[in-house]
Amino acid sequence: MPTPRQIMQDSEARRLFAALERLEPWLTRRQMELTRIPAPTGLEGPRAEWMLRQMRQLGARHPHLDAAGNVIGLRPGTEPHRPGILISAHLDTVFPPGTSLKPRADARHRLHAPGIADNGAGLAALLGVMKLLLASSGRLRHTLMFCANVGEEGEGNLKGMRYLFQHEPGKERISYSLVIDGAGCQNVTNRGLASQRILLECQGPGGHSWNDAGVPSAIHALQRCLAPLAALAPRPGRAVINIGGIEGGTSINSIAARAAARLDLRAANSRELARLRARVETALRSGVRAENRRARRGVVTGRLEVLGERPGGTLAANSHLWRTVRAVDAWLGLRTQPRLASTDANVPLALGCEAVTLGAGGASAATHTLAEWYDPADRIRGLQRILLLLLCLAEPEK
Repeated sequence: MPTPRQIMQDSEARRLFAALERLEPWLTRRQMELTRIPAPTGLEGPRAEWMLRQMRQLGARHPHLDAAGNVIGLRPGTEPHRPGILISAHLDTVFPPGTSLKPRADARHRLHAPGIADNGAGLAALLGVMKLLLASSGRLRHTLMFCANVGEEGEGNLKGMRYLFQHEPGKERISYSLVIDGAGCQNVTNRGLASQRILLECQGPGGHSWNDAGVPSAIHALQRCLAPLAALAPRPGRAVINIGGIEGGTSINSIAARAAARLDLRAANSRELARLRARVETALRSGVRAENRRARRGVVTGRLEVLGERPGGTLAANSHLWRTVRAVDAWLGLRTQPRLASTDANVPLALGCEAVTLGAGGASAATHTLAEWYDPADRIRGLQRILLLLLCLAEPEK
């Protein structure tokens, strides 16, 4: 396969890089426009339809929505028997329906809005790379499959990426998977962080706060379960438990009949994850038992439900994709920063397929909060990286 030096000796590659330098205003407009469209996990439809229109306008072949809700378009290669290259960015955001989405630019040209970076920046990058490559006359041996996928955030359980590798086109038809997620020019996720999303639920008889005093409370039981978990010291880079949401109760003067919490368990390896799961199970049993011991009558029960699981995986250091990432970064003068993270790349990595997650360039902060912002000042370097990596992998024909 060609090296970055060989790619950049080609006049068409140099023309694409020059066009990329002029693309920033177009990218910012698209990023602001798509960020205005709500896309909570499971409700990505309106944003998917917008992306489908963009793919059609840019000239993608066979643009369509698949059964999972992913938006897909192709740039056919000259050798269709070869496995293709998947370039994806997730559609969904962590923000619930009704969140105010009003992108704005400040005096420093930073863009502000919930989801403007995660994954507004990734989707804009996907569109930018598509715009250049679909208009290019250069011939590539491998087919490029562009995808805006669903179900990456929250309890989406990587639904869109799972569907791609199980149904369309399947892992045997994808040679490399490049995921674009968030900001950054040098970070690259080459290890998939395994995780479990868990629901803990306590149920009891409920009652009146005065007349039924002594009946066990589902809320009291739940807080007894959660207290020892919240007291655990996080081990960054190894294992963490996050209590991401709590619900339950009827009114201030009612003994709660139900209470539930959603937990995110993440660990660097399967043994650590199994230990976290065991701690949660022990805490649930202990908390329910403690609440029932203090009750005068009635019983509270507890249950654990797995809401989703993300498999882990690692890109081999001697793989062609990893060697190509390092070569591209060296050519561009970037310092490769490998990461362990939970992204759409988890799915292909767990299947033994070569995959990485890359930033879309630029910088961001306050991700997953209402104060999220994105600075496009260094966006083009990130897109140069993605474009050069694609050209190396897709093998241009002379």
